[in-house]
Amino acid sequence: MPKTPAGADAATEQTLSTLRSQVARLRRERDDHARELDTLRERNRALQKSLDETVDRLLELERRRARERNDDGTSHATPRDPAVAREQARESRDLPAQASGPLRIFDPAAPPDEDPGFEKPLTEIVGIPNDITERLALVGVRTNLDLLRKAGLARHRRSLATSMRMEGHALAQIVHQADLARIGLRSHDLRILAATGIGDLRDLAGASSLDLLAGIRAQGGDTIDAATVDRWIERARSLTWMVDE
Repeated sequence: MPKTPAGADAATEQTLSTLRSQVARLRRERDDHARELDTLRERNRALQKSLDETVDRLLELERRRARERNDDGTSHATPRDPAVAREQARESRDLPAQASGPLRIFDPAAPPDEDPGFEKPLTEIVGIPNDITERLALVGVRTNLDLLRKAGLARHRRSLATSMRMEGHALAQIVHQADLARIGLRSHDLRILAATGIGDLRDLAGASSLDLLAGIRAQGGDTIDAATVDRWIERARSLTWMVDE
């Protein structure tokens, strides 16, 4: 077997040594950056908590001042919610949304055949906290159709969640409940459907009538008959989509 020249061995060892040094250095840098990132994340969480507490204190003081003014008859101004102010400022910068692909978003100026479904006050839709309905009302969102026009698109939903200081998934659940309410469902019906796994209008449109009826009966919905379930499914399939995901 031919022997490897000593010079080649030395060059290989030098290359290996250099690579090992580089790996060690890169690992140290990675670990240093990871620690810095953890520190920054912790600092960001502390700042966010401080910001939230300050905003809540400001909101409470403004509400208290408004109540005091209303009590003595000197003013009836609505307190300015910081979250509402953020949303109003965002609205002033936004251009009208354009739907893409096969999705058709309901346009209030469209011909009459564009059916938006039933319009219901948000206060009548199960699962929406009172403080959220109050904040949404201050930016002109009082019904399920108002909410869908404002937050049907994902990018608008993310902006609204940030403005309202809500978790994105929490707002998405509310939007889907508002979407289902377009069928004309009662709060009890919405609860039953949620318990059967129907989380949005697309779920209902794709449901099997027999399977859904069985699930409803299993959840105690004995007063809901097969004809009603068929009508719900057909209605869900006929409505224009207002939520993109």
